[in-house]
Amino acid sequence: MTSYNAASVVLLLPLLSAFFILVLGRTVGTTVSKMISVGSAALCFVVSVATLGVTNDSGVLVSFLNVGKLHADIGFIIDQQSRGMLFIVTFIGLLVHVYSLGYMKEDKAQSRYFGSLSMFMFSMTGIVLADNFAMMFMFWELVGLSSYLLIGHWFEKPEACEASKKAFLTNRIGDFGFMIGILTLWAASNGELGFAQLRESLSGGSVSGPLHSAPAWVLTVAAIGIFMGAVGKSAQAPLHVWLPDAMEGPTPVSALIHAATMVAAGVYMLVRVSFVIAASETAMHLIAGVGGFTALFAALMAVQQNDIKRILAYSTLSQLGYMVMAVGLQAGEAGMFHLYTHAFFKALLFLGSGAVIYACHHEQDIWKMGGLSKKTPITFLTFVIGTAALMGIPGLSGFFSKEEILGAAYHDCGWLFTAAAFTALLTSFYMSRCVIVAFFGKARSENADHAHEAPLIMTAPLMLLSIFAIASGYGFFSDRLQAMVPHAEHGEGHYLVMGVSIAAVVIGAGLAFFLYNGKDKDPLNIKLFANRFYIDEIYAVIVKVFQDRLAWIVSGLESIFADGLVARLPAAIACRVGKTARAIQSGHLQGYTFALGAGLILAIYLVVQVLPKH
Repeated sequence: MTSYNAASVVLLLPLLSAFFILVLGRTVGTTVSKMISVGSAALCFVVSVATLGVTNDSGVLVSFLNVGKLHADIGFIIDQQSRGMLFIVTFIGLLVHVYSLGYMKEDKAQSRYFGSLSMFMFSMTGIVLADNFAMMFMFWELVGLSSYLLIGHWFEKPEACEASKKAFLTNRIGDFGFMIGILTLWAASNGELGFAQLRESLSGGSVSGPLHSAPAWVLTVAAIGIFMGAVGKSAQAPLHVWLPDAMEGPTPVSALIHAATMVAAGVYMLVRVSFVIAASETAMHLIAGVGGFTALFAALMAVQQNDIKRILAYSTLSQLGYMVMAVGLQAGEAGMFHLYTHAFFKALLFLGSGAVIYACHHEQDIWKMGGLSKKTPITFLTFVIGTAALMGIPGLSGFFSKEEILGAAYHDCGWLFTAAAFTALLTSFYMSRCVIVAFFGKARSENADHAHEAPLIMTAPLMLLSIFAIASGYGFFSDRLQAMVPHAEHGEGHYLVMGVSIAAVVIGAGLAFFLYNGKDKDPLNIKLFANRFYIDEIYAVIVKVFQDRLAWIVSGLESIFADGLVARLPAAIACRVGKTARAIQSGHLQGYTFALGAGLILAIYLVVQVLPKH
């Protein structure tokens, strides 16, 4: 299959699937809608596997905008980075589709759900294949829309509605910065939006209006603006608040969007345009700092969460911080490697949590679980494998990718290395806590006591993802899916970094076992962590004090100027003039004759006395 055909199929097939299901879903029925959506995902996965053997290529599918200097195409780029990401999106997308057949079988709106899934797949593959900023931004916004629809799928729940709106609005803040960054590059490069052209322009190539001659502050503004898009989409501080609340959506949505694909889009984009980031040292320091802070900040919050999905949500925030930090340290290959491995084991954990919730009759509080290791053996084993990979147990995929990032931090920034190492310890601690409390001990509720294993259609994806969680750090996978060889030459301090990484795992897991083994309630009570540093409450106050007060002031000014001076004053003058004019309209003939005579005399006077002087 040619690269052009492959790109066309992977991009357009989910769009056709979404259109058919969302428009004709009620007519054709739920079963047909599910078959179309799952079939579309399966075919896209097969095509993405075929692209692994395709040489690097690019092309234009549709030229849709040519206005002055603004040229935008639906174009594609197939290289090592996009092939790997395409495999991740379609593979996990397919597993989520299959898993959803079991998890959502009682849902009354399955057609709408699977139609939204197909729409998301279309939007996400558009980002992956994009060869220019215009196409990427368009699909970037479509991903936001798809996420909004999926998070708010159960719109009858107020929490789901609020979560979907929160996600949508928070991402718009980051996207506004993203748009500023894109427009800055467009202006500085004399109208270029293609990645290849911008790279050439920045290096002083033949493209007109080379970026390399632009002032340093322009490149800094562009880089930081682009990073703002990643801050929103990849949920970095301070725009991280939407991701934990997004757990109100169905669990398969959490696995697809908030573990492996949508939230990783920001990191993918940053690595794709790393040549812009590298042009500004200020931007690199900012990106590394924000990533390191987010990694530690989110890990601290995860320590005191009790909802199994929220634990994983904060873990995702923390791991995304690792990836963003790697980009800022100019170790984008390490960030992408961790993106790939993380996609497998975090999707496994989210789908595993869904199996746990299903087994416990929709209970999500880990303190109302317990004893599940015997009642749900397959879910337990696969969840432990995913946990071990996330913790960075030597030999599993997470160990290799995490070590690459720790190594980059060790060589470039001491405080970031310290923060990353402590984050690794906290990761080991809170994930061990989750496993010990949920799966061991005695059942702490009736739901847990009557728990049962999920059906095969849900456990089969778990078993398959477990294989990838173990093996994706090794040569066969890394050579084909990652943009680097993870066991390439190690620099000075490699064994120190490895020692610190292993020590963090051991200390964190040991401390969790000491504190939580056999406990029926949490011995820790750190309200600051449990209440997420009160960030949401702070934002609520800021909105109330500033936005509401500003709205009150603007409303007052509008009443004075817009309603008063602009609208009401002219209306009042016109009304007064009209009343005066009506007084002249007496209806008496002699009055009209007198007015006509006065006017005639005035006209004669003007003609005789005034006009000759001019």
